[in-house]
Amino acid sequence: MRSPGIRLHKLALFGWAVVITAVLLLLSLPVLAGNTSSILLLSSPITLSFYKQPKSISLDDIPQDLKDIIIGLALGDLYIRKRNTNTCLCFKQSMINEAYILHLYTLFQEYCKMSPRINDKVLNGKTFQSLSFDTLTYPAFNYYHDLFYKNKKKIVPLNIQDLLTPRGIAYWAMDDGGADRSGFCFYTNSFSQQEVQLLAEAFKNKFDINCSIHTRNDTVNKAKILYVKANSWGNLKNLINPYVIPHFGYKLKLRGSRKL
Repeated sequence: MRSPGIRLHKLALFGWAVVITAVLLLLSLPVLAGNTSSILLLSSPITLSFYKQPKSISLDDIPQDLKDIIIGLALGDLYIRKRNTNTCLCFKQSMINEAYILHLYTLFQEYCKMSPRINDKVLNGKTFQSLSFDTLTYPAFNYYHDLFYKNKKKIVPLNIQDLLTPRGIAYWAMDDGGADRSGFCFYTNSFSQQEVQLLAEAFKNKFDINCSIHTRNDTVNKAKILYVKANSWGNLKNLINPYVIPHFGYKLKLRGSRKL
């Protein structure tokens, strides 16, 4: 004897609608969860409890991959701020690079108390938004401040050749670099001719990458740009490709080849 029940082929249209809606809801839960987490992260600002932040850390406590990344970011947009006796790392990107700032936050979240926050800046009647977050102040970060700042001005350390790694260069490229028609530019606008020359020598001696120094005539101080030559573009691309996040994949394509 058959057990009572509703056969699928006899199910009313309303019943089918309920079943299909339930399936679609189940499929959409991961997407909704991801969007919700992004909204929570960008709520300005909230205290997080995912990590119990250490009261103090030494330089040895920082993983080597983060040390490499800090070196690269310091050559770019990272602001290393000394507050009284200890130092914090200050990250900031335009809203268009939301994926990048959230990526950096996941790397340094252990040392942060607050999530990334949205900043509004009004310029010429237009509002520009950016995302930023700071680490807590730690004595271990004093090393990086002393390394990259002199008289409150960012500099290139004399031992930069010893400090540069493929991972560090990749984050420098994502932070402050861009592909050209035949090579790659690192926008070293704030550094002197001698400092940019130091970086060019480090690229050549350590990675066999040939660079030249270009002058920006559109700036008051005729800022210098470190330019990776066409004959070394392949070397640079192979060096940094494993560490470049998908958001910046376009930086691995020369301008003239992006449509291909």
